[in-house]
Amino acid sequence: MLFQQSLEKCVAISFHKLTKSNFNIVHNDFNSNGEKLRIVCYLSTPEYYEGGELNLYLMEQLSSPFSSYKLKANTAFAFEMNQQSFHSVNEVKSGDRICLVITYQ
Repeated sequence: MLFQQSLEKCVAISFHKLTKSNFNIVHNDFNSNGEKLRIVCYLSTPEYYEGGELNLYLMEQLSSPFSSYKLKANTAFAFEMNQQSFHSVNEVKSGDRICLVITYQ
């Protein structure tokens, strides 16, 4: 059990690569497929790319993040896939931001 969630199985593993000028707008990953948890494993060292910070938001304040992270290689960030879990990724200014993304039901 993780995050008060009983996980049944891993349903997807993919690479997520953001290159220069790529970004993700504020969103949540909630869906009706029964996916509950996502783990993002960082593969690029922070010195390898500029920008690309992960931003976390409160549902009541989607205009500015309450926290921002640029994680080291071989670290991970996990979050519940629910309607309140909003996040974004800042524009990558140079280099490549590469992550391994694992999704559980």
